[in-house]
Amino acid sequence: MKENEKQAFISHLQQTSSSSTFSSDIDTHYLKAKSLVRSTQVGAFLIAFLFGILAAPVAFQTNATQQINIFWLLVILLGAHFFSLLLWCVSLITKPYRLPGDSGWLTPVMVRFSQWLKISPVAMEGFQSLHISGKLKHWWGARLIHGCWLAYLIGGFLSATLFLMTHHVQFIWQTTLLTIEDFTSLTHVLSVIPSWLGVAVPSLQDIQLSQISTLVQPDDTRKIWATWLLSSLVIYGIAVRGICLVVSQVAYQHQRKRLWFTIKSSTVTSTRSTIIDADNTSSDNHTKITEQPFSLRTAELKDATYYLFEWSHEIPSELAQNRPVNMLNDAESQRRFIAEHPNNAILMIDSNSSPDRGSARFLKHSHTSDMEYYLYGNVFNQEWVNTLRSLGVEQQNIALWEVK
Repeated sequence: MKENEKQAFISHLQQTSSSSTFSSDIDTHYLKAKSLVRSTQVGAFLIAFLFGILAAPVAFQTNATQQINIFWLLVILLGAHFFSLLLWCVSLITKPYRLPGDSGWLTPVMVRFSQWLKISPVAMEGFQSLHISGKLKHWWGARLIHGCWLAYLIGGFLSATLFLMTHHVQFIWQTTLLTIEDFTSLTHVLSVIPSWLGVAVPSLQDIQLSQISTLVQPDDTRKIWATWLLSSLVIYGIAVRGICLVVSQVAYQHQRKRLWFTIKSSTVTSTRSTIIDADNTSSDNHTKITEQPFSLRTAELKDATYYLFEWSHEIPSELAQNRPVNMLNDAESQRRFIAEHPNNAILMIDSNSSPDRGSARFLKHSHTSDMEYYLYGNVFNQEWVNTLRSLGVEQQNIALWEVK
């Protein structure tokens, strides 16, 4: 285990009070949890690769005349890929810290596997907190999704190349609603990037020779279409997913580095708060470090409107089924909350993310004496308590929500 990761794990154990020492047994279980997740990822990539290999021959199935519809084949090879990419981009804009399709399935699956492999729950929970929690979960999921699609497309490319090397087919196009001009324009648009890279692209004559009514198609036209299809698969499929995978990997490593640094740096202050004497004119003034008591009541489900702040989880089922819930993850919703100061409101905070100046500023402007605050998580609870107390929130108005 790398030293930074080891220190962050030790700090996490100390903060959660699950263990105060980093024993070799805990170390072994942590490495087993890490190996389990890594092996699962590799297995997912291999399955996606095999699906890609199997999908290409199905897409290239021909009739007795050995004819293949050009754009229908392109839709089969790249259609699902582009649709998936569009959904991911939309989720990146609308729910930037949520894994697309995440319904809380990951934790139960990992718990079940850890029980099966007899991995310590403490080690598994620590691995999740350090690698797959909060904002990290989004980029971890993005890496998995893009990696699977990349493996699928590479498998499809290799299988399609082998098929075209061992079969003599004729590429044709046919349409009911479109004209030859529409087909030509679409072909030229898709040919822009391949032509920049020096790939031979279909000419107007090649397009005319590929109409379904054409009885004989020259070998050169067949080769151009085959090269064009494979290059389109590489450029619009493999290259795009490869770029997304690199971006996701860089973002994941950046967020993980920040999280580990935050966990390590908060170890010393996790049970302390700094109180500065308000009388700055006295010669006896000095900074005092005092122990901050950390004993909070358990949160109760109340007849109130819940507002989820800094949220990166699924909405707890108890709230989703019984109470009105509002998200406060963007500037506009936070501004509206501050302006309205709604009555009978409970602010539930995702305490797996650490408080910063922006969150403290929002809490300062939104605070009312009767508002209650529920902490949901187990990583930065003490830091949120300290922040709330520094803003004048009474400790009886702060509670811990039991995560099920």
